[in-house]
Amino acid sequence: MFSGKVAILVLTTSFIAKKACATFVALPSESWKPQCRLAKELRKLPGLSKSKVDGEFAAYAALEKTRLRLLIFATKNPGDTDAVLLRALAEAAEAKQETIRTAAAAMVQKGLKATAYAAEMAGAITSAIQTLKAANDGTNYCLNKNSKTGNGNTDVDSEGCQTLDFQAELPPDTLNGGVIDTDGFKTNTGLTGPAAKGQTDKCGFFAAAQGAQSATAGVQIGSGGAKISLGLGLIEAEASNTPSRKDLSNFKTTARNEATTFFGKAHAAIMELNQETSNPLGTESAEAIMKALTLEPAALAAIKQQLAASETDGKISGYDNRDNALKTDYFGAAGEKITPLWNKVKDENVAGSSDVVGKEVKLSSLKTEQQLRQVLLYYRNRTAKETTRQQQEIDRLTKANTAATKGAETDATCEKKGKEDNCKDGCKWDTDGENKECVVDSIYKTKQTKEAKAEDKKEEKCKKHGTN
Repeated sequence: MFSGKVAILVLTTSFIAKKACATFVALPSESWKPQCRLAKELRKLPGLSKSKVDGEFAAYAALEKTRLRLLIFATKNPGDTDAVLLRALAEAAEAKQETIRTAAAAMVQKGLKATAYAAEMAGAITSAIQTLKAANDGTNYCLNKNSKTGNGNTDVDSEGCQTLDFQAELPPDTLNGGVIDTDGFKTNTGLTGPAAKGQTDKCGFFAAAQGAQSATAGVQIGSGGAKISLGLGLIEAEASNTPSRKDLSNFKTTARNEATTFFGKAHAAIMELNQETSNPLGTESAEAIMKALTLEPAALAAIKQQLAASETDGKISGYDNRDNALKTDYFGAAGEKITPLWNKVKDENVAGSSDVVGKEVKLSSLKTEQQLRQVLLYYRNRTAKETTRQQQEIDRLTKANTAATKGAETDATCEKKGKEDNCKDGCKWDTDGENKECVVDSIYKTKQTKEAKAEDKKEEKCKKHGTN
C-alpha cells in the first residue's frame, strides 16, 4: 500500500516537472529578428550624418570654385562691362557660404545627437540578442530560426545583430523607410501572449526561480514587480515564461506612451536629422550656381554698392527703388543674361596656373581650388603692380607740372630769392652786367621739358626689358 502511494507521488511529481519544463520557451523569430533589423538601421546613423554634412561641404566647395572664377575674370578685366555683375555674384557666393557654415554647424549638432541615441539603442538591442545567442549548447537555444522552430543562432549576424565592425572609410547612408519612418520604429510592434512565445523545452532564460532568490537558483520574476528586462526594456518578462516585446511602431498612436521615454526621444532625434534636406549646390554646374546666386539679396546689394561707389557722394540708398530695373539690367528679366556671361567667363584665357606663369589656358580647364587661387593671386599681383606704376607716373607728372606751372618768375621775384646759389628754379645769377643780380632764366622750362622726355624714354626702355 505504501509503495503504491510512493509510485503515484513519483509519477505526479514527474508530470508536474515535465509540464513545467515544457513551458521553457525560446523567442520566436518574429520577436527578435525585427529588432536586429532595427539595430542594423540604427547603425546607419553615422553614415547618414556624414552624408548630410558632406552635402553642405560639397556646396561650399562648389561655391568657392565659382566665386574664384568670377573674381579671376573681373580682376583680369576690371573695365569689362560685366565686371560689376561678376563681382556682385562673387559677393553673393561668399554670403551663401556664410549661410552654409552656419547650417553645417547645426547639422553636425543634430548628427551627433541622433548618432548618440542610435548607438545607445543599437548597442542595447545587440547586447540583448547576443546574450540570448550565448545561451546555446547546440540542442538547447533561446532564439528560433523560423517562427517557433529551429536554432536561430546562425541568423543573428546576418539579421543585423553582429558585433560592430566599421571600416576605415565611413560610407554615406540612408534609412530604410520600411523599418524607421516618421511615426516610429515601424517593425517593432507590440508582441505579447502566445505570439511572443517560441519553441518550448529549449530555453529556461525566462523561467522564474522556484522559491526565494536568496536560496533558489534562477531569476526572480513576478514577485514584487521583479522582471527580466533586456535591451533597455524592449524584451521583458513580467511573469515566468511570458516574454514580450515593447511596441515602438507609432509614437503618435499605439506607442504614444513611449513618446517621452528614451525610445521616443531617440526616434525624434533621428527624424530631426533624417528630414534635413541635402544642399543641392554641390552637384550643380557653375552656370546653375550663378543663376541661383542672382536670387540672393547679397548680389543686388553688391551691385548697388559698386554703383554708388563710382559716383561722387554716391548713396546706396539712392538705388533702393530701382530693384526691378537693376535685376533686368544685370541678370535679365528671367535670368537669361547668365548663360552668355558664363560662356564668356569659361572661355577666357588666363595665365598663372603653372610654373611658366605666362602660359595661358582656358579658365574652365582649371579644376582645383589651388589652381584657381594661384591664378587669382597672379592677376591681383599684376593689378597691384600696374596700379603702383600708374601712381608713380602720376606723381612724376604732377611734380613736373607743378614745377613748370609754378608761376612765371619776374626780375622782381628773382631779386627776392637772393644771391648766387639761392637764385635758381626759374631764375639765374647774372654776372654779365655791371651790377650782379638774380634775374629770370629764360631757358628753364626748356630744360624741364628735355628732362621729362629723357625720363619717359628711360621708362619705355625698362618696360621692353620687363623691369620698372
